[in-house]
Amino acid sequence: MEQAYGAYRFFQRTGSDRYERKLADTLQWFGGNILSFTRQDAVLSGKLRARRESIGRPISVQDAMIAATCLAHGARLATRNTKDFDGLDLHLINPFEGG
Repeated sequence: MEQAYGAYRFFQRTGSDRYERKLADTLQWFGGNILSFTRQDAVLSGKLRARRESIGRPISVQDAMIAATCLAHGARLATRNTKDFDGLDLHLINPFEGG
């Protein structure tokens, strides 16, 4: 969703569908490796949002959904915005940092 959002915003701004095409290629490449968002993930994402709000560090709905999906599947999360996911017991990878 976030990649489609960014690709479409880029298209609206520039008229170029470059990122929409790249997203289509990526989705085709990963095909059956895309995790579903389940009922349990929905419950967990709500708990994560409530927990973060209670400590004064709100998290967006989208980020809570991503975090819950990763936690439910024991997946690592690759993101440049690691600070958005601090304190959620996730294994974070910033692909933009060296080493």
